[in-house]
Amino acid sequence: MKRFNWQKHHDRKITEDTVWKNLGSREKQFETSSIMQELEQNFATKKPVKQMNVETSFESVKPKKKGEELIILDSKSAQNLGIVMRPLKKTGQQIIQAIIDVSDEITTDFIIGIDKNFDFALLEQFTQLSPDQVELLGNQEIFCYHASKVKFLKQQLNYLKFSRGFKEESDDLSPQVLAVSGACKFFMKSEDFKNFLALVLFCGNYMNSGSNKAQTYGFDITFLRRLKDTKTSDGEMTFLHYLAKLLHNSGTLQQTLNTLAEAETASKVSLSDTTARTGKLSKEVDALTKFVANPSVADTKFGVKMTEEFIGPATDKCDKLTSAATQAEKSFKQIADWLVFDPKKMPADEFFGLLATVKDELKGAHKTNAQREEEKAKKAQQQKIQDTKKQQQGIAAAAAAKRRQQQASAGEQTSEDENEDDYAANLMAALNTDNKARRKRGGGRKRMEMRKSGLNDTLRQDDLTSMLMNGRM
Repeated sequence: MKRFNWQKHHDRKITEDTVWKNLGSREKQFETSSIMQELEQNFATKKPVKQMNVETSFESVKPKKKGEELIILDSKSAQNLGIVMRPLKKTGQQIIQAIIDVSDEITTDFIIGIDKNFDFALLEQFTQLSPDQVELLGNQEIFCYHASKVKFLKQQLNYLKFSRGFKEESDDLSPQVLAVSGACKFFMKSEDFKNFLALVLFCGNYMNSGSNKAQTYGFDITFLRRLKDTKTSDGEMTFLHYLAKLLHNSGTLQQTLNTLAEAETASKVSLSDTTARTGKLSKEVDALTKFVANPSVADTKFGVKMTEEFIGPATDKCDKLTSAATQAEKSFKQIADWLVFDPKKMPADEFFGLLATVKDELKGAHKTNAQREEEKAKKAQQQKIQDTKKQQQGIAAAAAAKRRQQQASAGEQTSEDENEDDYAANLMAALNTDNKARRKRGGGRKRMEMRKSGLNDTLRQDDLTSMLMNGRM
């Protein structure tokens, strides 16, 4: 039949939390003869043979060929076995020989498939067949007949699968146990981490002055989760923001963040799960060692290959993993005692996850502080501009008032074109022109064209204001 070009999930990924774990029970409801026949007919790689007409005479029916009738297997078992065997593109006898030879042609998918879809207990019935019955067997039952002659076939296939997946599993476990051990040692030796805890402790003792919680020697490490729960008096920020500000102002924020970041890898490791997997791996190697020691297996190609190529290196690897896992548990117990918390109530992944979260929250608080300072600076700048404008307006108004007094004392009258508002506006324009020129040229000496008087001298704003106040304009 034609194949589905889909990507299979690795069996290690099929956990209890996935939809695939128990989907097999639902799958069985579709295993009907009608559906299987329709699939065979509709998706055959070769054009199906035309069905014989019902009215065909008895004499025209050809005698059944070898394998057309099943002797022991039922149709469903034969169908499932055929699906598993088909990708190998070998006869049943050739497949069994490849298993005996421990050939790489026997894929892991084949082993998984036959373990899932075939009842090995049926093989016992094939040992009782007569030579004449064997002659009538089809390919699936030929496979079963030769398989019945191989002792401990199911165990061999399962151990073969285990040996092939051993490297991937051990390579996955090794960095995990080392990550936990390394993180424990790092934090216990880190001066930056100790300084960080000391800073929190000091602030807490100071803020708790006068209460029964003051002057404590230490605090429950889980308190680090609640740094953001204490707000400032104005409610604009929390202690976490203040702590980030303190660290930033002291120049130690980045190194504190770098220190806490060391917890990230270890926070993704479930030490209990890793230790259990390591123990299971060691037990499997021990069981395989005992299995190949069986006289019925020891001299087979499987027994020789496992003994010479796999068991020795696998045992050494398991010993190292077990030692590393034990050391990781010991190291975590030490840091738990060091910080005074119960490692059973707060496992390694939760503890290191706490530190990693504090790092993220501190980083976020610093970002918020920076944004708040930027907004504060913008408001201060706007206020400064407004204050300067008001000051200039006051100066202009005062200058206008003084000019009116001078004109009144001299008996002069102000024309309509030079009323008070126009005069103040001219004064403001002169002041603003002086301010813009000073900012553009970096606060240095400025040259202004005094359009009314024709002056071209360099004047400071204070000189210009003095002149205006004295009525020289």
